[in-house]
Amino acid sequence: MDGTKCFCYTFSKETTEKILNGDAYLGAGGAKASNGQMIELGRPMILDGSAFTGISQNDNNVESMKELQKINSSLDLSIGKIDELQKTAWLNYAVSRQLCGITMEGFRQTLMKLNIITEEVRSVKLFIETKSTNEHLVRLTSYKNHLNSDADFMTGKRFDVMNSYSMIVPHLDEISAYIRNVEREFIEGSIDGGLACFINSGLLPLFSYVVKRYSAFYYYENERFPANFNVWVGAIESIIKKRQFENRLLYHIRLNSPLSLEDKHIACKKVMGNIEGLVDAMYFEKEYVLCHEKEEYLSLGQHVQKKIENDDHKVIDGHLLVSI
Repeated sequence: MDGTKCFCYTFSKETTEKILNGDAYLGAGGAKASNGQMIELGRPMILDGSAFTGISQNDNNVESMKELQKINSSLDLSIGKIDELQKTAWLNYAVSRQLCGITMEGFRQTLMKLNIITEEVRSVKLFIETKSTNEHLVRLTSYKNHLNSDADFMTGKRFDVMNSYSMIVPHLDEISAYIRNVEREFIEGSIDGGLACFINSGLLPLFSYVVKRYSAFYYYENERFPANFNVWVGAIESIIKKRQFENRLLYHIRLNSPLSLEDKHIACKKVMGNIEGLVDAMYFEKEYVLCHEKEEYLSLGQHVQKKIENDDHKVIDGHLLVSI
């Protein structure tokens, strides 16, 4: 694999240990407990081909290994009192690795989580400015429905990229603008911090899934990505690039979470790491479709599953790494 790109999923040490001990198993796109519950989705990343076969002095390989270590360090952050997260739905959800994977199943799981988050917003809206909360709830519900319809539409055998352009693209344009606006208001403090966190926790994973999925189909049809692909990705990427957002998030967690001070800092880092993971997944998918035929892309989930069943993976520095 020297000189080539290696598309991989990596897992935290904790999850790797569970898998190797038989307390969890790998399925397409993630690790699941024995009861079938998803406990961690693999973090997608692209390595230099030689990085997967062993460490060398090659400059590209060194950079790949540094990136792998960076991502694994983020995955290894451990919160002491996990049970305390249950008291705050959006934080529990945003900290966990239960985000959209490479399959429609992952999208459906995220959709159900958004329903829980929306109900919690309704239950606490008396503590927030009612008019503002209601307006955002209407938009959140509308965008959830749009993204659900778009994702479902793309699973159809007769799905036509260009015929769906006038439906899906305006949805993504509007939602990306909304995400940008919520980010700005959150940093400025002109929106309730809790409400902004609810919105980001529920909407970003769904939005990123539809972006990467539709963009892939668009590329295979037109040999280029949609004109606003960078705009859509940029709506989420902007969040992780601004220190003000992370500072504001930490302030909100410290103000409203029952966690210890140390765990509050860890939770903030995990939330930001998961948002960064959404961006990585969109760029990962873009690079993947540039290197693979449509049939390979459509069978990606089955390909991952087959490699897992054949124990075709590596353990590097205590982290499971599955190449695809």
